[in-house]
Amino acid sequence: MCLLSRSHFALAFRESLHTIVALSRPPPFGGGGAAASTALSHLLLNVPRPVSGGPTVRFQLGPEHPALRVGCAPPHALPATDYSVSSLLNALRPQALLRLLGCAMLEYQIVSEDDELRMAACETVQALLHPLQ
Repeated sequence: MCLLSRSHFALAFRESLHTIVALSRPPPFGGGGAAASTALSHLLLNVPRPVSGGPTVRFQLGPEHPALRVGCAPPHALPATDYSVSSLLNALRPQALLRLLGCAMLEYQIVSEDDELRMAACETVQALLHPLQ
C-alpha cells in the first residue's frame, strides 16, 4: 500500500498506513475487515488538505489510534514539515551538519542508508535554503 500526495507529511502518512494495516488484521474472534476500508475511505474522502496559513487539520482513523495533525505554514514563512530537526541534530556532528549544508548548496546528492535520517536532512536543508530561492 502506498499514499501519494503533493504535500509532504511523511510521518502522518506513515502513521496513517500503520493504522490502516493494523485495522486490516482480522480480530482474534472473527469478523472485521471493514474497519480498514472505512479508515481508508475516511482518509481519502473526508480529511481536507491543509491550506497555506490555515488551521491545522486534525484527523483520526481509528478509535484506539491517536489523532494525527497536519498543517501548512503561511506563504511568507519557512515550509512546514512534520520531521523533527532535533533527530537530525542528534544524529550528526557539527562538522557533518556543515558538510551536509555545503553539499546541498552545491547540489550534490545526499545519500544515507537510514531513510528517515535522509528525509530529515533533505527537509532541514530545504527549510534552510527556502529564503534564498
